[in-house]
Amino acid sequence: METSELTYKKFEHNKSINELEYDTLIWISGFEFIKTELAFLKKLIQSNSFKSRIPNLYERIQLFIQEIDILLKNNQRILHKLTEQHNNLSGKLYYESFQLIAYEKLAEKIFNYTITYQNFKIRIFEYLESILKQE
Repeated sequence: METSELTYKKFEHNKSINELEYDTLIWISGFEFIKTELAFLKKLIQSNSFKSRIPNLYERIQLFIQEIDILLKNNQRILHKLTEQHNNLSGKLYYESFQLIAYEKLAEKIFNYTITYQNFKIRIFEYLESILKQE
């Protein structure tokens, strides 16, 4: 079941600078975990631990590896932006309106990336499950 029908919805909240900084730290933690999880999935599917008589196995593995590489690249970009945002928030007493707009845009990117990542995991797990059933 894909979750792609979800779309980002902006909510008006008057968050304090501390809440924005906390949200950023949570996002950084989540994206660090995703990076680790993607590295594990890449090693798992590259491990050659699946039977080679499965139709299109190696082609599918290569496509998954390409997707993982794209997800890792996008993850790194977002992590970089999150780190910049955290540095900008640290020690500030207020948040300027142009910074709030950037925060909202980043929140939307994070939401969209998360949906894409979840859909990818669903597809790869379903494929790996089908391989395990065949073995």
